[in-house]
Amino acid sequence: MLIEDNSRKLAFGFVLAFAAMSAASAFAAGTLPSGYTEVEYIQPSGNARIVTDYTPQPNIDKIEAVVEFTTLDATQRAIWCARASFNTYSWTLFVNTAKKFRFDYRDTTSKYADVVLEANSKYTVTAASNRFDFVSATQSGSYTHTKVADFTCGGPITLFSAYYNGTGNNVGDWAQHRLYGFKVWRDGELIHYFVPCKDSNNVATMVDICDNPATLTNDGAGTFTAGPEGHFFDDSLFGGLTILPIPDQVNETFDACCPVFVVTNMTSKTAYMIGGDIVSQLFDVVYTNNYGAGVATVTATGKGEYAGEQLEMTFSITATKLEDDNIFTTDTTARRLDVDGKSVYVFKDATSSHTVTAKRDLAIVNSLLVGGGGGGGRTMGGGGGGGGVNAAGVAGTFVAESNVLAVAVGAGGDGSTSQYNPGANGGDTSLSSGSFSVIVPGGGGGGSYNSKNGANGASGGGGANAGSGGAGIPGFGFPGAASLGTNKGESGGGGGAGHAGYRGDLTVHHSGNGGEGVSNNITGVWAVYGGGGGAGGSNNGYGTPTPGLGGLGGGGDGGKSTYGNPGTDGLGGGGGGGGYGGTDGYGGNGGSGIAILTLAPTDFKVDPIPVQYVVSGGCTPGPVVRYGGTLLVKDTDYTVAYANNTAPGMATVTITGIGTYADKVGYAAFEILNRLCAKPTVAEEGDGSSWADAMSWT
Repeated sequence: MLIEDNSRKLAFGFVLAFAAMSAASAFAAGTLPSGYTEVEYIQPSGNARIVTDYTPQPNIDKIEAVVEFTTLDATQRAIWCARASFNTYSWTLFVNTAKKFRFDYRDTTSKYADVVLEANSKYTVTAASNRFDFVSATQSGSYTHTKVADFTCGGPITLFSAYYNGTGNNVGDWAQHRLYGFKVWRDGELIHYFVPCKDSNNVATMVDICDNPATLTNDGAGTFTAGPEGHFFDDSLFGGLTILPIPDQVNETFDACCPVFVVTNMTSKTAYMIGGDIVSQLFDVVYTNNYGAGVATVTATGKGEYAGEQLEMTFSITATKLEDDNIFTTDTTARRLDVDGKSVYVFKDATSSHTVTAKRDLAIVNSLLVGGGGGGGRTMGGGGGGGGVNAAGVAGTFVAESNVLAVAVGAGGDGSTSQYNPGANGGDTSLSSGSFSVIVPGGGGGGSYNSKNGANGASGGGGANAGSGGAGIPGFGFPGAASLGTNKGESGGGGGAGHAGYRGDLTVHHSGNGGEGVSNNITGVWAVYGGGGGAGGSNNGYGTPTPGLGGLGGGGDGGKSTYGNPGTDGLGGGGGGGGYGGTDGYGGNGGSGIAILTLAPTDFKVDPIPVQYVVSGGCTPGPVVRYGGTLLVKDTDYTVAYANNTAPGMATVTITGIGTYADKVGYAAFEILNRLCAKPTVAEEGDGSSWADAMSWT
């Protein structure tokens, strides 16, 4: 294991040679305002532009921008413009009709006749006084006007367009390029740094992180498109600690992706390599969302001399598959837990069916399937029913290269947006391989104010194991009693009923709570799945009705405001909460289902074990075990050990080879019923707030 000490410090000049152009005195700025998300670039479509309040003084200013032209045509387009009128007090950069840079300076115009620009190439362009430079991966050039002038431009900088006689007059030369950043130095000090980002409404814009920071808005009739999210601006210009950008990673395993990265101290000119398996004496490192594919985050928290400091950086992970020694899957959202020597795989992506291929002979020791939760009803609506739960599991042999397992995870039903319609049913979750196929239905949608005259939403998928959505109680003058939809049995919980108060009735009315889900410790951690959504009551603005609570297992609560707020979304197959009143009280969405498989490598082939019944001392059926074409003998070729075999549910038997087969192992699962042949309700444990609470990864 690598230990970070003085030998782990990097040569600062080697890592940060580019920092020589940083400001003489660092700014305290350098962060985006709350609610803004950094993106790699913005690109206009139509007539979109940004007008700044920065008026250049070219004799003491320097501009640097990074641009990329996804298309180049025979139309003049402006990169930036600052001038009074045409060729008057101008410091302006165009791409002209010949697809070459044109640099205007004070009262003269110049064109580069020697370099035709390339599409899909990033150019770093700089202007300082009467000189302009550009460079890309394949091209470079410069131009210097013959005369140096001491002047202030006749107007402020506009980006993506030109103007004259004032920024609002004679606007044209609309641009189409990508802008990756725009910096301004004055007398060597960084005074503006325009960073591409999105605001809280996901609208693409820019923020000047040197000026307070200040937001810049679209001044045109077109729109901006935002590039990928991430961290791209140059922290080194602001001093203090910073994390250098982390290259894109490829991770197609079930293991975490923990790249090494560099933290730099811009004040002391020191750089540290940390992360990965390096144990740092100065920073604690935490990675999040660093499995499979997506955008991951690393946080470095200082200690010792850096106590109180915290840095964060995002990096991208790409993957088209995930695999380990056991399986291969194209579901890059799948996760693996290791419990008691067995591998537990969790599938929760409800966008498609997932194909899982065995890379060696495996036993499906156990499984848990949860259907998608139903959506909540709107306006006094009932909560959605919880997704059906198959906690008894599926057991079988999963043979390398011959069996392919199809996993389809049910999506949660959408909450109702109309008081005349119930919430949508949740989708089914299913497993199929070879001769077996198991389908667990989604929960029913909750009834709305005028939906089916207050009847329950339909049962999900027509299946008996899905909770029905709660009823919405229509009409004024029908306060009714708070009630539940179909409650739990061997299923997901039912949604709570909606509750309408009489107009003017100031008494407190309680809405029904969602039914409880089913508890299971399939992963070695107790969790509850498939709870129904709590309903939203309504007093139409009078009184203080109390929203129903989601049932155990991730049911969403009802809305908590008389007007406007929907019920909350369900989790882990839980139903969405009912809308709580007001014209905009939409129902919450149901939680997506989940499929959890416990797989273990097996060398022996074990014949299916029939259903057993509870007996004193535990069920110990003798398995029929084969190796290749040989029928094996207990206590001569193998021994057995049973687990979970004293009560109703799924039990397992582990076959351990001895003698000639000492390095072999096998597994089998079997179902135990009580003598009445009725599957009992599994006792709840834990708070069951969501399936994610039982899974510790992020």
